[in-house]
Amino acid sequence: MGGPADTWAGTGTSPGGTVRTGESPREAAHRETSEEAGLHVRITDKLTHFTNADTGGRPICFHTVTYRAEEVSESPVVLRPVEHDEYQWATPEQALALDLVWHARHTVIGLLRPGDSAEASTS
Repeated sequence: MGGPADTWAGTGTSPGGTVRTGESPREAAHRETSEEAGLHVRITDKLTHFTNADTGGRPICFHTVTYRAEEVSESPVVLRPVEHDEYQWATPEQALALDLVWHARHTVIGLLRPGDSAEASTS
């Protein structure tokens, strides 16, 4: 769940953040998963890519890219409290019963029904 300082506080989401200069989105997903959850993963398939305007009115466009990750070594989940305040492992079916941030919900729907969460612009 998003932590207290997070835009998505109280909603289910996954580790994520900004791509740094010189970093690919895939590399950023790997780094953010390690930083925010302490997990050692291999980033594999791109699942979804959504674009949307800034909800705060800034003249920028967000790209939200979600990848599949596979754990490469067992490690305990260690959350950064400012980013996430709890976690839950769930099947895609179980995840749909949770209060998920919009892009996470569309990604899960795509896992269950391929083609239903096509990459989209949500202006």
